[in-house]
Amino acid sequence: MTSFQFTELQKELILKSRTSAARVVGSLLRRSNCFLDRTEIQSIADIALCEAARNFDSDRGNSFMSYLFLYLKGAVMKEIKKNQRISVIEGSYLSATSYSSERIFESNELVDESASPEELFRHYELRAVCRSALQSLLPLERNTIIGIDILGSNVTKFAQSIGYSRPYLSSVRKKAIQKMQPYFEKLAA
Repeated sequence: MTSFQFTELQKELILKSRTSAARVVGSLLRRSNCFLDRTEIQSIADIALCEAARNFDSDRGNSFMSYLFLYLKGAVMKEIKKNQRISVIEGSYLSATSYSSERIFESNELVDESASPEELFRHYELRAVCRSALQSLLPLERNTIIGIDILGSNVTKFAQSIGYSRPYLSSVRKKAIQKMQPYFEKLAA
């Protein structure tokens, strides 16, 4: 395989369009409910930029940004398809462990039969709040909370099992906890 050398014009196009390309990629991903961190967005944009710069022909009369948009859109579509495959893997991971948020909260395994009626009421109230809080999350956030916090999986191993990096999954978990916080604050009040 031979390596490709960019011309000065191609390097200039890449450097000049880098920020705009990342914005477009981020926007397209958000429209599709696909949320990635900045480094992953920039990586997708950079790869599409290099491919577009390599194949761009200014003699055809198109602007580079118009030409680049097609490459960015294609790269985003690939990422969305990859995330859909990962969602299937996540679902199979949770079903393989035979846990889902409904199964966890419908189970009576954690109920102490000798508890007082007040304690039982508080237990069921907490269970309902947890169910509502989990239902407010995106699927990846929900599966992360269930896998790590409820089932007690190791963050690194859980991240590897669903195909994400540990730092990214930690940021997803942090966002999910922030989204769930108001539900528990209402309960505490």
